[in-house]
Amino acid sequence: MVPGGGGWRAGIMRPLKKVGSVEMLSIFGAAISLPFLMLGLLISAIPVWMAAKIVGAGHQELWRAALALLLATTAAVAVVMVCVKLHAVLWGVLLMLATVVVVFAKVLDLSYLGAFILCILSAALQVAVSKLLVALFGG
Repeated sequence: MVPGGGGWRAGIMRPLKKVGSVEMLSIFGAAISLPFLMLGLLISAIPVWMAAKIVGAGHQELWRAALALLLATTAAVAVVMVCVKLHAVLWGVLLMLATVVVVFAKVLDLSYLGAFILCILSAALQVAVSKLLVALFGG
């Protein structure tokens, strides 16, 4: 039993814990959401993987595409946050695009032109996968 009453469910059914004035996700809540985050990354990496196969990347594995997507997204967000902090939003957008191209080129073993084409192809394939998922599951 949880101190303070509420039965055995009170501790399990409450994924958010109050620490001071900040709500923090408990380990139970993180454990539930982690598989869904991994599934979302996998579904988002499929268009990058297919585009890498079309472009002829040196590394065409699905896990490489997922790694490239994760690293490119993280680096792009960091670049945009720094540029917004410096009040250079236009430079942030341009550097974000350049960051994504460079990360895709390095992780998937492509030229920079090939990585740029991969970005365009993967965006088009992402639209196709999104339309397919909406057609299958509704939305």
